Amino acid sequence: MEALLATQIEEPAAGSAGSVGIGGLALSIGGTPIAEFSPAPQVILRKGDGPPLVPGADWQRLDPGVYRLRIETGANVIAEQMVHIEAGEVTDLDVPLAAQPTPGMAATVSMAHIRINGDGRVAPSESLGWLAGSLATLVAIAASKATQGNSYMAEALGLDTEWPGTGEGVQFVIADESGSAEAGSGQMPDLLPTARLWRMFKANSEIHAEMRKGMSPEVLTTCRLPAPTGGHWFQLLTPDAGAAGFKVATFVAPLHRSLVFCHLVAAGRVELLQFELPVARWEAESASDFYPSQIVNRALVEAEVVQRALLRGEDPLAIAALDAMLALDWSEPFTSWAVAARLLERDDSDAAALLDRMVTSGAIDRLGASVEAAVIHGVRAERRGNSGIARAYFEAAASDARVPVVGRLLYTLVTAMARHEIKGAVPIWLRAKALQSVDHPLWTFRRADDKRGDQIPAAE
Repeated sequence: MEALLATQIEEPAAGSAGSVGIGGLALSIGGTPIAEFSPAPQVILRKGDGPPLVPGADWQRLDPGVYRLRIETGANVIAEQMVHIEAGEVTDLDVPLAAQPTPGMAATVSMAHIRINGDGRVAPSESLGWLAGSLATLVAIAASKATQGNSYMAEALGLDTEWPGTGEGVQFVIADESGSAEAGSGQMPDLLPTARLWRMFKANSEIHAEMRKGMSPEVLTTCRLPAPTGGHWFQLLTPDAGAAGFKVATFVAPLHRSLVFCHLVAAGRVELLQFELPVARWEAESASDFYPSQIVNRALVEAEVVQRALLRGEDPLAIAALDAMLALDWSEPFTSWAVAARLLERDDSDAAALLDRMVTSGAIDRLGASVEAAVIHGVRAERRGNSGIARAYFEAAASDARVPVVGRLLYTLVTAMARHEIKGAVPIWLRAKALQSVDHPLWTFRRADDKRGDQIPAAE
């Protein structure tokens, strides 16, 4: 995994092959070599029902035959086609990008005056260059820029730029590209949902905010929820008799703002992404050619691709965008925790090595002491035979009275508390939240109608 980007660059030159009878593939997208394309694409090459072959070394020694190629970046499928590899030859393949952006993307970039080129790529900033991004990419970058004192793009999209105090809270955005509210159709309903946010394990802490239309009103709706630091439940109440949706866990760290992005895509599918944005200008810990804001924005571009890959069930070790994000001096915390949760479910050396790299780089502890980091460190200590240290981590996680943002880490914590016989009001509450939760590839979700019996404490 660590050498993934490096091996991508080491593709064989056209016309050469490793040995007689062996072929190869040199891939570019829209004229850009795969190693230079942004965000780092998810490339899947298979022969028949065989395993996916990683770009780079695996592609230099391909058996002749027909392969299936699929290329994705975040929400976009760039290509899905068959590739014929001949013996003793390297196949040069340049996959064109779609010339037309989605209607929602076209309306949004037009309103925000974002540059878009002939192959559909956008340039939200000079430092990021041309991106094969989605609406989530644009919204995340706009919200991040606003936290860094540059509000132009956020204002152009209709996002909130004025926040009280030090700016902590939750920014919620819905992007509707489902076809029911296609740009220019005028089908976006006049009555919009109300957002509800309340502190975990704390009574009488509920706040509401009405959704409002963004500058691209058929596509984007948004609201801001200034909130204190800590764990929160977020929920949408629909305008028809206040019907409620699922409850999702989020977290507001000191001097950070949580961006919750709900993407309504084709066929009724809903994809929920979350990012934790630093409010104060972040200072890089090591020398870099980028300014800190540029590092954060670049990490957000890759983080979106990682989250969508995890939603599809991709193997973290095969996600090129993860390697690109971890190579930066800042990595998005929620994404790092979601990846770590997947790695904890495995016991192979490759997964352990990647998790070690994430811990060493600071990706797991990016927000300091957290429930998620404590659970991850606790499991690692337990696997190394340090039961006492592991118990201390799990007790620390339980004492915070906060459900992990990542659903898999909630189940990991609850089972660890049972193994170590950690008791008390908060462990009981955490077990109740696990019982009320539904399985989700990324986040902790609770049912809208999670009625409580006498054995479940009333505290949220």
